[in-house]
Amino acid sequence: MMMNPLMISSQDEYPHAPFENPQWREGYHFNAYDEDCRKALSISIGIRPALGIREEVISLHGDLRLVYVGASTLKENPLASGTFNMEPVDPLRSWNIHINDSFHDVGGGSADSLQQMKVEVAFESGEPVLGYSTDRGDRYEQPGSLSGDIHLGHEDIPFRGRGMRDHSWEVRDMSVWKEWYSLMSCAPGITMFLSLFKSDSTTTWEGWLKEKDYSYVKTLDMVPTFSSGQLTQCQVQAGTSETQVDVLSTVLSHIFLSTGKPESTLEETLVQVDGGYGVLWHGRTHLVD
Repeated sequence: MMMNPLMISSQDEYPHAPFENPQWREGYHFNAYDEDCRKALSISIGIRPALGIREEVISLHGDLRLVYVGASTLKENPLASGTFNMEPVDPLRSWNIHINDSFHDVGGGSADSLQQMKVEVAFESGEPVLGYSTDRGDRYEQPGSLSGDIHLGHEDIPFRGRGMRDHSWEVRDMSVWKEWYSLMSCAPGITMFLSLFKSDSTTTWEGWLKEKDYSYVKTLDMVPTFSSGQLTQCQVQAGTSETQVDVLSTVLSHIFLSTGKPESTLEETLVQVDGGYGVLWHGRTHLVD
């Protein structure tokens, strides 16, 4: 897949003028892993103007696995919606995120078990963003830190995580992908964002590796291993014009996310990668009679 460099300005941090295509979506995502409390946060919104909704997915990985999947009516400010708000404080450098809602406990307890969780964190980065265009639209990523507090009942958990964020505005028709993988990982000496898409006739990919500087990926292969229908590990081989990596990502925690469509499944996993950590997603479209 072609990746064309895109200059990103501070104004790009804010929601863009939408296309009329109902599959046009503007997404904001943040994730990080804290080695001290051994927990990971994954926070996403998807703005769908043609449908008049904002999709919301928040998950906590670790000894306790909690998830919230929902949608709210779009408001004048799409970044603010009642119990879940985010805002750029210093564009291209820092964001504040506030969440306070009931989350489903998916860590082995009752499927109907709910836990109240409040998240107050800030994303901060001194690293440049990497902007680029694909055949779907425009996007950029940025490594950084996610720090603040997680409040679970009467327990306050300091969170100091290393991770990444991405912001995309594009036409995304996931039904054309029979299977897809996406990895965002921060390991000692190297950060990576890699996505692989498989259709009936083609395999395409996009992404980058960052040691000192960003380099676009020219080759990519991701070979998964499953057990009882769950992803357990994925061998990742990626190459740029400057370097090659061959790493094993091992699943530490997984959460199946509702897609709202019976023909598709989506699994989000916390993975250990080459001495670091990351988030790996695996999506699949199934034939439905």
